Amino acid sequence: MISAQRLFHAAVLPWLLAASAVTSYAQSDPSQRKTPEQWLKAMHAAFDELGYDGVFMYRGGSEFATLRIVHLNVDGVKRVRLVQLNGVPREVIRRGDHVVRMAPPDDERLRLGGATPGPWGRSFAPRFEVAEQHYRIHIDGEDRIAGRRAVQIMLRPWTEDRFGHRLWLDHDTGLLLRSELHDARGDNLEVFQFASVVIGDDISESSLEPEPGEGWVHEPLTSEHGVERSADAPIRWHAGWVPDGFVMADAEVCDLRGSGEAVTAMMWSDGLAAFHVFVESTPDSPVPDLVSRNGATVVVTHVVKPTQVDPHLVTVVGEVPTDTASRIARSVYYQD
Repeated sequence: MISAQRLFHAAVLPWLLAASAVTSYAQSDPSQRKTPEQWLKAMHAAFDELGYDGVFMYRGGSEFATLRIVHLNVDGVKRVRLVQLNGVPREVIRRGDHVVRMAPPDDERLRLGGATPGPWGRSFAPRFEVAEQHYRIHIDGEDRIAGRRAVQIMLRPWTEDRFGHRLWLDHDTGLLLRSELHDARGDNLEVFQFASVVIGDDISESSLEPEPGEGWVHEPLTSEHGVERSADAPIRWHAGWVPDGFVMADAEVCDLRGSGEAVTAMMWSDGLAAFHVFVESTPDSPVPDLVSRNGATVVVTHVVKPTQVDPHLVTVVGEVPTDTASRIARSVYYQD
């Protein structure tokens, strides 16, 4: 008769062997010797340096979108094409520092605060190193995304003035294959994930060319394409408070709507999240303070009444908690 001890050993042995194999694999795999910070640096480099062509899905609040992104460096110039594949057709085209959004004339995104969903829209902004003092960062195992081996990186904020991130990075290149944004309770606010992606140099430059429909509006997002910007105009509006670790990436006075009205536009980023602050003249009709959220993106409006100038409308748009955005809006002040 086979003893109970031998039966136990027979049942447990396969699990012990599997665990031993995983441990041996991890010790021999160079990826396991990378620190989380090294993986994040690889992710930032992949945004700018790799050639890739893929289809990804984005879900944030009530919005669900499927998009295609094509990225190439052509003669040292960054080229990006972002195409929305469901719902209202839209394209975003980037050549170097020049960005244009194209859409039908009745598209609701052709207004202040319209944004391209997901991290690929945010990747058009300058990015900064993520400071360890603002996030608890660790490697959280491996997975498989779009048929590719992926390393999971978890970033939990030390404070509640920003969201947490879970990132899936391509094991071979560091390219972001999936990302999630979590609030303080751990609820999932936004999900981006590639369904398919080709990475490498075999991507045709012709795939970067847009296919806009007849009558589409070309909305320039940079000065080289005709948005009236006052490069020499001083920035007189300032945010008195932003979360620690967010760095101002851009600030300018521009005619954002083409109406001739000057708008002060400012952007801050901590390397993963970003938010914008717009300050403009208050409309003739009364404007109440408003708060709206769709997924990870919040929009907060607040009327400020400085003594030096007429009341102005402040709008904060970005991937930060509602209380954070409201505090930023209330802190905006005028300095001559």
